[in-house]
Amino acid sequence: MTEQLTREQVLEMDPGEELDDLIVRKVMRWDAKSKLCGEEYEDYWHDGNRYTCECALFNPSKDISAAWEVLSRFPVSTMERVEVIEGRTTVHITLWPSADTENKYSATASANTFELAVCRASLLAVMGL
Repeated sequence: MTEQLTREQVLEMDPGEELDDLIVRKVMRWDAKSKLCGEEYEDYWHDGNRYTCECALFNPSKDISAAWEVLSRFPVSTMERVEVIEGRTTVHITLWPSADTENKYSATASANTFELAVCRASLLAVMGL
């Protein structure tokens, strides 16, 4: 998806490669670079100073540790986990791109998993949606 996304499109995104790629490029601001590993080149994410991890291994929409790494980009966040009906959980995430929560825009998203809620909210925050 190369065109500008709308808020509704972000909130409807499912976990997977497309969402992960947007998170890596827009939120984490990493670029894919090839690196010689032994006798073969492998794709790694590069943050401008160092290689961070193999491209295939960073999946924040499905991996909780990667989602926490995304969340750490935001100085202030809140999380609410709601389970009205047993087994049906909704996670609400609100992020502020600055510690000045009084005057700055916040982004909120919900999903049935922590990982997906973090990804949606972080993408909304950096895109100003």
